[in-house]
Amino acid sequence: MTNYSELLESGVIARARRDSAQAAHLLAAGKSDLAAAIELVSVSPKWSLNASYNAMHVGGRALMIAEGYRPASKAHHMAVVQFLRLAFETSDAVHSSVLEALDRLRRRRNRSTYGVDPEVYRTEALSAIETARELLSLVAGKLGELKDEG
Repeated sequence: MTNYSELLESGVIARARRDSAQAAHLLAAGKSDLAAAIELVSVSPKWSLNASYNAMHVGGRALMIAEGYRPASKAHHMAVVQFLRLAFETSDAVHSSVLEALDRLRRRRNRSTYGVDPEVYRTEALSAIETARELLSLVAGKLGELKDEG
């Protein structure tokens, strides 16, 4: 089991009731957001990127609730990223690259949403879609492992 004590002590996350049904609901919502991102990529790369990022954020929250945690800080987007880094802590370069891409997308979504860097290119949106697919797959695998343990 992963040790989240540092995130708990710093107030980034808080304990919550484990809820596998809610986790499944959130994962399904993430998959729905990914489908929307795919539909939007040709029409609006910006909203495609936003939907891809949301798919990853919601997927991360699915894993959090399945393990009995929730974001506790105002910076809940960063809390999800930090939680996932610990949840997938491994020497596996794939996990690391997906989580780095998630954090880059978190910052990119923020810049595009709040007008600092509003232009989003189709290539960025396509890359975000692939990252969302990978992350949701990792989360689904981890949820399966948790189900097998419980």
